[in-house]
Amino acid sequence: MTEWKRLISRANELYFSGQRRAAERLYCKALEVSERQLVYYRDRQDAVAAFISSHRNLADFYQNSNQTYEACLHLKTAHQYILSLAHNRSCCVELRRAARQSAETSYQQLLEFCRQHQLPVQDIRQSYKYK
Repeated sequence: MTEWKRLISRANELYFSGQRRAAERLYCKALEVSERQLVYYRDRQDAVAAFISSHRNLADFYQNSNQTYEACLHLKTAHQYILSLAHNRSCCVELRRAARQSAETSYQQLLEFCRQHQLPVQDIRQSYKYK
């Protein structure tokens, strides 16, 4: 988790100093690290939160660059993956539990983004709600 936090912190510094492309690369690297943490990190809840946060950081980055499609794609991807983890019996119990607990958060972030950008939410409500 230390590497992920370091990457996010440095990406934020770069972003706010105007070095947007360098920040984007580090946000993407942090996402890669968070994906590995889902498998290897002991605290599954923290790993899931880092994964969702990484996608959220990239969504914010793209939203601030007027790239609405890319931003929405990151929020959808995060939520879809969290749902798949919650239902995947081959995942450890702790990871499935953490995913179930986080699914509502990723769902609400996705819905709010769609509302904000006047994107259709019917498909979201039907397809992505945790069951």
